[in-house]
Amino acid sequence: VRVGAEPFCVVGTNRQLDDLKRFCCNPVEYWPLTVDPTFDFGPYNVTPLSYQHLIVLRREDGKHPTMIGPVLLHEKKTQSTYSLFSGTLKATRLLCEIHLHKNIDTNFVSMDIKGESKQSIMDNIFGRKIGSIFESGLSEA
Repeated sequence: VRVGAEPFCVVGTNRQLDDLKRFCCNPVEYWPLTVDPTFDFGPYNVTPLSYQHLIVLRREDGKHPTMIGPVLLHEKKTQSTYSLFSGTLKATRLLCEIHLHKNIDTNFVSMDIKGESKQSIMDNIFGRKIGSIFESGLSEA
């Protein structure tokens, strides 16, 4: 919940955010994100996001099902409201991991960080696999 010029609340689950990251931010196979500001709830507006689940196919037609994503509850349908919404999603680390890796690698090159030092930092950020066990990094916190 945000306090500001208008009441503003984003409701969503970790699964929804993970799905958005997997299916809308993957540069190899992705699907657009849909924003549908059509529902009124008394004096408030309800704006759900939806996306295609690219792993599942419907039996009837072989197409990917549409899944509901996070929902925005707000008073106004203004550009500033939707900017706050997209900023909130960015703040939840929706930046896809591929781009995050690339950005960090670019910074390592500019700072001349290589080898074990680089790998240690990457492991701390993204986690690492030790045998058959995955140890989470800061990006999973």
